[in-house]
Amino acid sequence: MAKTLKKAVLSSSKGLYHLEFEDLDIRPLLGKVSLLNVKLIADTNVYKQLQREENAPQTIYTIKIEFIQIRGINQWNYFQNKTLAIENIIIHRPHVKILKNQLVVQKKNHIKKDLYDIISPIFKETVVSSIKATEGSVFYELINTKSQKSYLKANNFSLLVDGLRLNKPSEEDTSRLFYSDNIRFIVNHYQLRLPDSLNTIKFDQLQLSTQDSSILVTNFNLQPRFEQYLYAKAAGKQTDRLDLKIDSSNVRGIHFRTLLFDEKLIIEQADFSGLQLYAFRDKRVPMKNEKAKVLVHELLKNTTFPILVQYATIRNSRVDYEEFAPKGISPGTIFFSSLNAQFKNITNNESAEQKNMLVNVSSYFMGVGELKTEFIFPISKSDHTFRVTGSLGRMDLRVVNKAVESLAMVKLKTGRVNHLDFDIKANNIRSSIKMKFLYSNLVVTVLDPETGEKKGLASTLLNALILDSDNPLTGKAPRKANATFARNQQKQIFNFLWKTLYQGIKRSIGIDQEDENKLKKLSDKYAKKSRQKNKTERKREQKLKRAQYDL
Repeated sequence: MAKTLKKAVLSSSKGLYHLEFEDLDIRPLLGKVSLLNVKLIADTNVYKQLQREENAPQTIYTIKIEFIQIRGINQWNYFQNKTLAIENIIIHRPHVKILKNQLVVQKKNHIKKDLYDIISPIFKETVVSSIKATEGSVFYELINTKSQKSYLKANNFSLLVDGLRLNKPSEEDTSRLFYSDNIRFIVNHYQLRLPDSLNTIKFDQLQLSTQDSSILVTNFNLQPRFEQYLYAKAAGKQTDRLDLKIDSSNVRGIHFRTLLFDEKLIIEQADFSGLQLYAFRDKRVPMKNEKAKVLVHELLKNTTFPILVQYATIRNSRVDYEEFAPKGISPGTIFFSSLNAQFKNITNNESAEQKNMLVNVSSYFMGVGELKTEFIFPISKSDHTFRVTGSLGRMDLRVVNKAVESLAMVKLKTGRVNHLDFDIKANNIRSSIKMKFLYSNLVVTVLDPETGEKKGLASTLLNALILDSDNPLTGKAPRKANATFARNQQKQIFNFLWKTLYQGIKRSIGIDQEDENKLKKLSDKYAKKSRQKNKTERKREQKLKRAQYDL
C-alpha cells in the first residue's frame, strides 16, 4: 500500500512531487488508516526541466504533516463502484509552503489538469464528510510579473472542511469552492512584525467561511514597536506613528473564486466597528528628501490588482492626531469622536458604471462640534481632481486651544462657531477652498513661542487691527472667503486638507497674506527681545552667584 501511494503521487504529478512518510498503519476492519510524519516535496530538478519545457505550474507546494488519521473508510464502496467514501480526516500540525511565480512561462496550448482528472484513474468519486486540521502554519510567497515579492504567513490555524465531493459534475459546479460545501479557516492570536521593523500586526482571531463568503476579525491592532518620541528616531526620519485598533471587522460577500482564480478582489460589504486611530508626528525630527508621496486614492487607482468594494462602513469610532511643532513647548492635539463613515464604489475599475468613489463621514470635532464631510474621488486615472465638502455646527472655540496653543502659538480667549461651510477642490499639487465661517465674539491671545506666556501688546494689536471679532459684523452681510494652498508633496491627504482648511479659516477671520507677513515680523521681533531679555537675566544671575562666592 505504501509503495502504491508513493507511485500514484509520483505518476500523477509527472515526477514533480514525492510522497514520504515514516509509518503507515492500516486497520481494514475498523476502516482506519494512520500516517506519521508525512511529507509532500517538490523535486527542484524536475521543476526546472518542466520550466524549460514551458510545462511547469506557476504554483508549487511543500507540505509537512506530523500526523494524519483517516476514519470511516467504506471499503465495499470502493470495490463495487471505485468510490472512496470517508467519514472524517484528522490532520495534526500541517506546515504548508506555497510559492506562486507569475514569471513562469507556460505554453499557449498548456492544459491544466483538474484534480479529478488526476485521481479519476484510481477513484471515480471521492466523498469525505469532514476534514479537520489543527495547529497548522502556512507561508505564501508571490512573485509577480515585475519580479516583486510579497509574503503572507499564518501560524496556529485550524481548517474545517465540510462535505467534500469530487466527481465529474463537481468540476463544473461553481457554487462550491474546492469541491466542498463549506471551508472554515480559523487563525488565533496572530502576530506579525512588518518588514519596516517599526510596527507589528496583531489580532485575537480570524474566521473565514466560504459558505458565508465572509471573513471576521476580532481585536485587530497595528501596534508601533517604539513609543511616540522614539519612533521617528528609530525610523531615521520624520514620519507618522500610527496606532490603530479595530474591535470588529466583518467582511461579507467576498468572491473567493474570483479572487483565487481570476486574481480580482470583489467585496460586497465591509463593516468596521470600534475603530480607534491615534496618529502622532514629531516635527522636531528632520525630514528626509524623499520622493513625493502619492495620495491614498491615487495609490488605489494605480494598483494593478483589480479591486471593488461595493459598500463599507465605519461605526462608533474615534481618530486622534497629535503633533509636536519644531519649536513647540508641548504637543498639540485634535480629535474626532463618535465617528461614522460610509464608503461606496471603492474601486480601480475605470469601466465601472459609477465614475466616482464616494465617502461620507460624520463625527464630533473635539467632541462637541458636529462635523459632516463628503469626499468625491474620480475613478479615471486621467482625472486627478477630487472634491471635499462639509459643514461644522455650533461649538465653543476655546476647546481647540489643545491644538492651537502648541501649533499656532495663540490662545482663543473667547469665541463661538455658529456655522461653517466649506467646499474644497484639489488635485495632487494644489487646492482651492470656498468657505463661509459664521462666528461671534472672537478674542485671541498671542503666546511667546519660547515661554508660552501671553504677549500683551501683540495680542492687543492683533484683536484691534487685524481680526474681525464677528462674522457677520453688525449691519453687514456675512463674509465669504476664498483661498488656495500648495501641497507639501511629502505629506498625505489629511495634512493637505487640514492646511487648506486652515487657509480658509485665516481668510475668514480677516487675516490676509499681508497680515501674515506683519504677524511673522512681529513674532520674530518679540522672540528676539525675549532671547535678549533671557540672556540679560542669565548674566545678572551669574554676577549674583560670583558676588555671593566672593563674600
